[in-house]
Parts: sequence; structure tokens; C-alpha cells
Amino acid sequence: MTLICAAPLILTIFLRQNDAALFTPFLLVATTVFFFVSVLWFLVREDERPNTFSVPTISDYPTIQEGFPMPGTPRHWTTGLIQEIEWKRFERLCLWYFLVKDVKATLVQKGTNGYIQLCLDQAIEVNAIVKHKTSLKDVGVKDIKSLLTLMAKENVSKGFYMAAGSFSPEAKAFAKENMVTLISGGMLLTMLKRLRQIQQMKLLHMATEGDYKTPTCPACDIKMVSLHGPHQDKYYWACANKPSCKHIMPRRAQRMLPREEPRNNMRFLQHAIG
Repeated sequence: MTLICAAPLILTIFLRQNDAALFTPFLLVATTVFFFVSVLWFLVREDERPNTFSVPTISDYPTIQEGFPMPGTPRHWTTGLIQEIEWKRFERLCLWYFLVKDVKATLVQKGTNGYIQLCLDQAIEVNAIVKHKTSLKDVGVKDIKSLLTLMAKENVSKGFYMAAGSFSPEAKAFAKENMVTLISGGMLLTMLKRLRQIQQMKLLHMATEGDYKTPTCPACDIKMVSLHGPHQDKYYWACANKPSCKHIMPRRAQRMLPREEPRNNMRFLQHAIG
């Protein structure tokens, strides 16, 4: 782009040196207009570029010996641990689970609205979508509808919604009517514990490496900081780049144990992903 912007200016200098005085004012104006149009085009293209934050994969982590958690990390999976994991690490955990199950999975990164594309049953094309949420409040019908909208857009028939907490009774009924599989924090814990021990340990290390509790800014990909709200007893998360970045998040509600899910849901899930 620099060469394109500089071309009219170089031509102007050349013509001036060759006494082309009549063309110089015109070319100066043309250079200015062309420069601003080029800058505007570059900025528009920059906004259209997808999020390029790299996603660590299973192969990025060293082999972990069975039964030996890494120092400083939790030693086993619990519902409390699943609920402590921040949104981005939870997103990665959902992705990594399908990868260790040898399911072709791809993360589509759109900040906190990202989702996972699956190719189930050795399919070549995407045939399932996974949405996820770390809120400890019950996931409602509105969230399930957003998954159905995404499924229609992607033209897939299978949908999964993974949550660190639970689902409202209305959401469960709505999901059942629309053939959406719900995976609560309790069900996810059961799924993790059904993995081989070495797989459990590897996912545990990957999910809890470093600071896994402080949320990540969806725009800057850095850890957020806790700040006071309007009232002294209220806190919220803000990007460390504030005020240049204005992303904020509410502090999550107090942890609560997810409700148990029916066993037939678990059997359906295991059949779907193998």
C-alpha cells in the first residue's frame, strides 16, 4: 500500500524536475486524494480480518505421565473446578475434549460468542455445532435459540450446548423439542471422568495452566482486572488496557453445584460423539 500511495508523489517530483509545471498542482491534489482513499481502504480491510489469536492444541503440550499432575495445578476434576475456569479457558476445554475423543473439531473465534464446529461420524463436512457458556446462572431459552439460529446459518442438524452451570426447566423443554443436547457442568464432569486417566491429566493441566480464573479480554487477549463499581461492595472485570479498550464483564455469581442430568441424555451424548 505504501508503494501505491507514493507513486503519484514520485511522479510529481519527476515532472517538476523536468519543468512540467502545469501538471504539478493537479498531481499534488491527486496524490492527496489517492492517499486518503488508500488509507480508508486499508482500515476497512483491517476490520474485516478474522480474529487470528492462536488456539493451543493437544500436540502443543508435552506428554504427561499417567497419575502425575503438574506441580501447582489441581490434582483432579471437580464441579467446583469447572465453574472456576474463565470463559476462554472453558472454551478451550470444550474444544480439547472433542479432540481427545478423536472428533474433528474447529474453534470459530468471535470473542465470547465463539463456537465449535464438529465433524461427527467421520464426516468430511461440518455436521454439528457446539455453543458454550460459563455463567453460573441457569442457561435460558434465549441462549438455546441463539444456537438454533447458528445451526440454521451453518446448515447443520445437530447442536450441543455446554455450560459450566445448569439449564433452566424452560430451556431443557425447549432443547428437547428441538433436538439440542444440553451438557451441564455436572454432565461435563462425568464425561471427563470417563476419559482414560492420562487424557484426564492432560486436559487438567491444559485447562489449569497459569491463571485460569481471571477472565480474558475478548478484544485484547490479555487478562482483565477487577475494579470497583458504582457501589463499594460491587466489582466488575475491566480490560487492563482501559480506557483505550472499553470491554467489561460482570463478576460471576457465587458458585453453585449443577443439577444432575438424566442418564438417557448421557447415553445419547456418548452415542453421538463416540
